[in-house]
Amino acid sequence: MSSDRIDFKHPIPAGSIVELVGRVVKVGNTSLKVEVEVFVESMSSDGREKAIGGLFSFVAIDEEKKPVPVLPEPAAQPSVAA
Repeated sequence: MSSDRIDFKHPIPAGSIVELVGRVVKVGNTSLKVEVEVFVESMSSDGREKAIGGLFSFVAIDEEKKPVPVLPEPAAQPSVAA
Protein backbone atom coordinates (compact mmCIF):
# COMPACT_ATOMS: atom_id res chain seq x y z
CA MET A 1 0.00 0.00 0.00
CA SER A 2 1.20 3.49 -0.73
CA SER A 3 -0.41 6.86 -0.32
CA ASP A 4 -0.44 8.91 -3.49
CA ARG A 5 -1.90 11.98 -1.83
CA ILE A 6 -3.33 13.02 1.54
CA ASP A 7 -4.95 16.44 1.97
CA PHE A 8 -5.64 17.69 5.50
CA LYS A 9 -8.40 20.31 5.18
CA HIS A 10 -9.93 20.62 8.65
CA PRO A 11 -8.82 19.63 12.18
CA ILE A 12 -10.59 16.79 13.96
CA PRO A 13 -11.10 17.72 17.63
CA ALA A 14 -11.09 14.99 20.29
CA GLY A 15 -14.57 13.63 20.90
CA SER A 16 -15.76 14.26 17.34
CA ILE A 17 -17.69 11.74 15.29
CA VAL A 18 -15.88 10.81 12.07
CA GLU A 19 -17.10 9.00 8.99
CA LEU A 20 -14.75 7.39 6.48
CA VAL A 21 -16.01 6.92 2.93
CA GLY A 22 -13.94 4.91 0.49
CA ARG A 23 -14.44 4.05 -3.15
CA VAL A 24 -12.39 2.22 -5.73
CA VAL A 25 -11.50 4.69 -8.48
CA LYS A 26 -9.28 2.49 -10.66
CA VAL A 27 -8.72 -1.22 -11.10
CA GLY A 28 -5.53 -2.25 -12.85
CA ASN A 29 -4.17 -5.70 -13.62
CA THR A 30 -2.46 -6.13 -10.23
CA SER A 31 -3.45 -2.97 -8.36
CA LEU A 32 -6.32 -0.82 -7.11
CA LYS A 33 -6.57 2.89 -6.40
CA VAL A 34 -8.91 3.81 -3.56
CA GLU A 35 -10.07 7.32 -2.74
CA VAL A 36 -10.85 7.87 0.96
CA GLU A 37 -12.64 10.87 2.44
CA VAL A 38 -12.89 11.55 6.17
CA PHE A 39 -15.75 13.71 7.38
CA VAL A 40 -15.97 15.23 10.87
CA GLU A 41 -19.24 15.90 12.65
CA SER A 42 -19.43 18.01 15.78
CA MET A 43 -21.51 16.76 18.69
CA SER A 44 -22.87 20.29 19.21
CA SER A 45 -23.84 21.33 15.66
CA ASP A 46 -25.57 19.99 12.57
CA GLY A 47 -23.81 19.00 9.40
CA ARG A 48 -20.39 17.64 8.64
CA GLU A 49 -17.20 18.88 7.01
CA LYS A 50 -14.65 17.07 4.91
CA ALA A 51 -11.54 16.93 7.07
CA ILE A 52 -9.17 14.69 5.12
CA GLY A 53 -9.04 13.27 1.60
CA GLY A 54 -6.56 10.78 0.26
CA LEU A 55 -5.71 8.50 -2.62
CA PHE A 56 -4.15 5.12 -1.88
CA SER A 57 -2.70 2.41 -4.11
CA PHE A 58 -2.87 -1.28 -3.23
CA VAL A 59 -1.06 -4.09 -5.03
CA ALA A 60 -2.35 -7.68 -4.86
CA ILE A 61 0.45 -10.08 -3.91
CA ASP A 62 0.79 -13.82 -3.36
CA GLU A 63 2.50 -15.70 -0.53
CA GLU A 64 5.89 -14.95 -2.11
CA LYS A 65 5.06 -11.21 -2.27
CA LYS A 66 4.89 -11.25 -6.06
CA PRO A 67 2.15 -9.23 -7.83
CA VAL A 68 -0.88 -11.24 -8.89
CA PRO A 69 -4.01 -10.25 -10.86
CA VAL A 70 -6.62 -8.38 -8.83
CA LEU A 71 -9.49 -10.09 -10.64
CA PRO A 72 -9.59 -13.80 -11.39
CA GLU A 73 -8.90 -14.90 -14.94
CA PRO A 74 -12.14 -15.32 -16.89
CA ALA A 75 -13.15 -18.95 -17.42
CA ALA A 76 -12.56 -20.25 -20.92
CA GLN A 77 -15.76 -20.32 -22.94
CA PRO A 78 -16.47 -23.60 -24.71
CA SER A 79 -16.38 -23.26 -28.47
CA VAL A 80 -19.64 -23.75 -30.31
CA ALA A 81 -19.54 -26.25 -33.16
CA ALA A 82 -21.26 -25.08 -36.32
